[in-house]
Amino acid sequence: MYKLLLTFALMASVHGDHSAPHPSPAPYHPPASYHGPAPAYKPAKYEEPAKPYAFQYAYKPAPYHAPAPAYKPAPAPSYNPAPAPSYKPAPSYKTAPIPAYKPAPPPTYEPPPAPTTYEPTPSYKSAPEPIPTYTPTPSYES
Repeated sequence: MYKLLLTFALMASVHGDHSAPHPSPAPYHPPASYHGPAPAYKPAKYEEPAKPYAFQYAYKPAPYHAPAPAYKPAPAPSYNPAPAPSYKPAPSYKTAPIPAYKPAPPPTYEPPPAPTTYEPTPSYKSAPEPIPTYTPTPSYES
């Protein structure tokens, strides 16, 4: 009995985890494009008369290597536009000369004095003489 119960429990644990099969999702389709409503009127028919002439391109080949015509030289270009209607020219002012006014003399330039020649100083000095020390001479009395 235990063997049968164990077998059913094992089969239930293996097969009980799976759910029922479900259908795959619907495929994606882009939404339908919008078309405007049909016109409420019908365009009138226009009968074009027959054309008695033939269509041609308006191309005229240039005569290559043709001598240039002798023209007078072109005048120099100039441009003098008219001022705007709201334009008022600036007034010009003239002052009366001042009798006591004397203009300043023009500035003078004096070059700076020439620099002195550079003579480097010695980078070191000789060591001073050592100070003599006097010690008494030992006297041996025998």
